[in-house]
Amino acid sequence: MVESGEPLAWLRAFGVSAVGRTGEEAFKGLGAKALGLLSYLAVNSPTPVTRDAIVDLLWERVEPSQGKGSLRQELRSFKRSFGDDLFEALFDVSDNHIALRANAVAFDVRQLEAAANSDDPDEIASIINIYRGDFLAGNTARAEPFQDWARERATYYLSLIHI
Repeated sequence: MVESGEPLAWLRAFGVSAVGRTGEEAFKGLGAKALGLLSYLAVNSPTPVTRDAIVDLLWERVEPSQGKGSLRQELRSFKRSFGDDLFEALFDVSDNHIALRANAVAFDVRQLEAAANSDDPDEIASIINIYRGDFLAGNTARAEPFQDWARERATYYLSLIHI
């Protein structure tokens, strides 16, 4: 478990979404739904999210059992892309919940929130480098609840920086 120190991975949700191991390029082959799921978990981190809530968010048009199967496939895809060691360090997975571990991921949303709430002029100026476009801009995951959530979050982040 990561408690302190440098995050093991980075996640970008502003502009073109991407995720990678710290100090390395983005992982290839992760689709819009996978990047949306990672962003959802990161926004909620370190609080665990129920599998049912994730299925309702991203697979609302299928039977719950099929949605849970699709979620398991996404987790396997993460494991293949990240490798077992990084996957285990980043995710806390149980039968009922999934979470990203605290401080495991450098998430641009958290950086923006810190900069927007800072009194330090240099940190406030860093918003220009952090905000590369709207939250999950162009994410094509088709689930309507997910798109509603992403729009609500995008509006919230814009309000933080007064755009």
